[in-house]
Amino acid sequence: MGKKVHWNHRVVKRKDANGETEWSLREVMYDGNRIESVTAEPIGVSTWSDLGGPATNKKALKELEWTLKAMLRALKHPIVNYDRLRVTK
Repeated sequence: MGKKVHWNHRVVKRKDANGETEWSLREVMYDGNRIESVTAEPIGVSTWSDLGGPATNKKALKELEWTLKAMLRALKHPIVNYDRLRVTK
């Protein structure tokens, strides 16, 4: 059986060229329990739908709620150092 590949949201710190620290929420990908990579840009909160109507609105709100809860869970995990990771586009 292979390693479990998965992702989650994490708080990531990164130093810029001026030595200032940016704190952001990003998607972090894992290979088993090892962090494999992190997204190049911080994540935002959005969802897409092309159907319209009340059912779609309810689904979109549920998806946004899920994303916000996942972002809040990220605050409970250790901070990830961006400068030590492989970055994905």
